Amino acid sequence: MLQTTRNRTPLTRRGWAAVGLAALSLSLPLAAAGLAPAVIIIREPQVTPAPASMPTPIPAPPVSSEAQAGSIAGQVVDQSGGTLPGTTMTLTDRQTHQATTAITNATGRFVFRDLPAGEYSLTGTMPGFAAIAATFTLAPGDALTPRFTMGLGTLSETITVLCGPEEFSLIGAFFPVLEARQASPAPIRVGGHIREPKKIRDVRPICPAGIVTSDAVVRLKGTIDDTGEMSDVVLDDEAAVAPPDDLASIAMNAMRQWRFTPTQLNGQPVAVSIRVNVTFRPR
Repeated sequence: MLQTTRNRTPLTRRGWAAVGLAALSLSLPLAAAGLAPAVIIIREPQVTPAPASMPTPIPAPPVSSEAQAGSIAGQVVDQSGGTLPGTTMTLTDRQTHQATTAITNATGRFVFRDLPAGEYSLTGTMPGFAAIAATFTLAPGDALTPRFTMGLGTLSETITVLCGPEEFSLIGAFFPVLEARQASPAPIRVGGHIREPKKIRDVRPICPAGIVTSDAVVRLKGTIDDTGEMSDVVLDDEAAVAPPDDLASIAMNAMRQWRFTPTQLNGQPVAVSIRVNVTFRPR
């Protein structure tokens, strides 16, 4: 029969804990007597924690384009170590072919700033001096500091020899490509002051009779040493067509006998190269 006085409300969590303690208190003495009932294990429901959220990555700050820019800042001197103000330096981007020009200052220095990484060509020109050229690979942020030495330019002379029964005539012009420059006052030694050589002994080629029927060109090159003497006179290897051997020998023998006043750079005698074109022409 049902007992109406019994409380049939479901146990709460605290009630279940009380029942567990009561059962434990009864089991201890029974265990001592060897009559312990089966152990009752009451597990409370476990709550699984929510997974931790991953932090949002913070993007790295962008690298400034100015920090990536490079530069080429150098100096130009002559072969005696004197600085060369007024040298025209031209920098060309080999990808875009865009060219930028700078002029060296009183200390011979130049600078190109804010350059993107890439391949560049650099050339330098100065009246009286041989041109300089270089190529560079510029990495991001590079700061290159090249130093260039410009040698003297090459003299040139053109001679035309008329050949025939009459005495030959010589129509020649001596055109030095060197130009003197005045050194500007500065606390450092400024170079670039050139005194060109003057021919003081001119031996003319003798045209042999009867062997020249059409124009024949002999191209020679040599060196005027620091005393004004001729040396290293040879055929110019840049000639497209080799001249007749006898004409080449006549032209070289005449050139070897030339004499000049010494070329001077910043007051000091120096050697300089010379190229000569001799044309043998029938009268």
